[in-house]
Amino acid sequence: MKSIPNHRDITVTFDEDNRQFPKLELCLRVNLCTIRHMPRLAISLFGPFRVMLDGAPVTEFKTNKVQALLAYLAVEADRAHDRQKLAGLLWPDQPEQAARINLRTSLHRLRQAIHAADESPFLLLTREAVQFDLASDHTLDVRTFLALLQMCAGHHHADIETCPLCHVRLKRAAALYQGDFMAGLTLSDSVVFDEWVAVKREMLRRKVLDALTCLAAFHERRGEYESAQRDALRQIEIEPWRELAYRQLMRALALNGQRTEALAHYDQCRERLAKELGVEPEAETVALVVQIRTGQLTPAHRPPPSLLPVPLTRFVGREQEMAAVKQLLATTHLLTLTGPGGVGKTRLALQVAGEVGGDYADGVWLVELAALAQPAPVLQSRRHGAQLVRRIAAPIAGYVE
Repeated sequence: MKSIPNHRDITVTFDEDNRQFPKLELCLRVNLCTIRHMPRLAISLFGPFRVMLDGAPVTEFKTNKVQALLAYLAVEADRAHDRQKLAGLLWPDQPEQAARINLRTSLHRLRQAIHAADESPFLLLTREAVQFDLASDHTLDVRTFLALLQMCAGHHHADIETCPLCHVRLKRAAALYQGDFMAGLTLSDSVVFDEWVAVKREMLRRKVLDALTCLAAFHERRGEYESAQRDALRQIEIEPWRELAYRQLMRALALNGQRTEALAHYDQCRERLAKELGVEPEAETVALVVQIRTGQLTPAHRPPPSLLPVPLTRFVGREQEMAAVKQLLATTHLLTLTGPGGVGKTRLALQVAGEVGGDYADGVWLVELAALAQPAPVLQSRRHGAQLVRRIAAPIAGYVE
């Protein structure tokens, strides 16, 4: 098994009496951040400014300047900030001495609001500089969002639109985006701060739109048209004139048999482009409409075949185990789930196989080996096609005793 940075080997064992998380003995490399306690300080800057301390909302910030100070320090926590420059950022029209006094007062109010005077402060203070402590017990939605996207950018995959691991990361990142960066928080007397917010807001908006575009394409390739529609609609909510999102929405609707709805969204797209930008739809959009109207639109990628049994019961819970199995599948060609009989190994494997099947050109197949004692019958079997079975059986022949 390949090494994963910042992970440790642990054996995950669940209570066998708990049917939602039955006992499953898997030696996995699990990121310890996923099982740690709730952070003391949770800062949310997507949408309205929100801060939680020990699970309770923090509301005693006194002024917008105190909120703005915390937001700026948390986002720009990679370096220490000179007090004089911070004062000039938040109080640009005031004399230097008055601005520094205001900064000192705001820092005092901030420390009171987030209880940063105890043995685990969130702020690193000197006479000359201020910095948010990255090592403190906290989370920041913006930083987590960017880290997930960075992991996707650095991941070695043939195509991000077919990568199941990056799909999980993009989905988590998109879920964090609860609205525009610092929506509603402005400083009327600081143009410089508002410009900083505007630049960050536009950068983050571009990134979430790109993530949602990848998610919509991922779902369309797998034939999951309703999920593709939701991702396209979210793009349009964020940017109502995003023509690419309209094309993705129209394709997903038409391929799902909703041709009338697809054409209705084209009319909406054309009206919004004319109203907001004063332009006509692109040639690619017009060509798509023609395909929809004439019934010539076909899936760009046909879902691969699948011969998995239809489950008789609904799959509930076990999100951590599923995520771990998907992550391991992205790094290995042979993965074995072990554990006592009846704990749900096959059910877990089938659920994962059904969700990632679209990522494999040959689809997902179930080959029952429980009744076999020797590898020869497997290699000779012609069920589902002799060539396919040989390809499946060859790597595991040596493991059958």
